[in-house]
Formats: sequence, structure tokens, C-alpha cells
Amino acid sequence: PLEVALMMLVSHESSCANVLKLMDWFNGPEDYIMILERPDPCQDLFQFCDGKGGFLSEGVARHVLVQVLRALHHCQDSGVHRDLKAENLLIRTDTLEVKLIDFGCGDKWKDSPYVKYSTEDFAPPEHFLSGEYLAGPATVW
Repeated sequence: PLEVALMMLVSHESSCANVLKLMDWFNGPEDYIMILERPDPCQDLFQFCDGKGGFLSEGVARHVLVQVLRALHHCQDSGVHRDLKAENLLIRTDTLEVKLIDFGCGDKWKDSPYVKYSTEDFAPPEHFLSGEYLAGPATVW
């Protein structure tokens, strides 16, 4: 499965602390099971922000953003991209450590344009204007 392949790409030995680790996986008759690292206690970044009234202090926002950028840089270096959103970022509520999760809608990084976007609400403007987009600018968007 593509999701497992992408998780394997980002979970290699020199992996990033800000990307959830794939520990193992099993192929079943109709689906597959992934054994993943489990940070605890945690919630997704959307829930975390919502619990803070929709806002983070500048210091917390900076701390979170640095970790998100590390995760994105690692994914790009590993040849993986797509589907970045607050719901796909876990934050440990006790340490504020951030983990990028959910590569089910991800794809392999390529230099040519993509025509499909996983979560339309987060698609870059060029996807709606021309029907295609590039991985790098979409990651920044």
C-alpha cells in the first residue's frame, strides 16, 4: 500500500523526531494494519488550538512551527509530500512535541505537476485555477 511505502520512506534510521514512526505493518486479506508510535498524552493541533480559544501565544506558535518545518523538510528530503493540515499534526499536551501523521493521502514527491489534491479545503489556488500544482509551492501554501 502507498501509505505504508510513504511511512517507510520517512521512518528510516535517520528519521525526524517530528514525524510519527512506523514500527511494523501487516497485510491482511482485505486491508492492512500499521503499528505506529503513540505519543501520549496528545491531541491533534486543530483540537489543541480550539481548546486554547482558537489562538496560540507567539512563543507556542513559534515552537510548533519550527517542528512542523522540520517534519516537512524531512518529508521532502525523503521524497514524500501532501495533505498537511492541523488535523494531521499531533501535539503532546505535556511537552508540546509535534508529530506529523497520516500519509494516507500523501504521494511521492515529483518535479512535474500533480492534478489531484487530497483535501480540497487545503488545496493551493493554482489547483483551482489550472487544475494542477507543484509539490514545493503546495507544501508552503
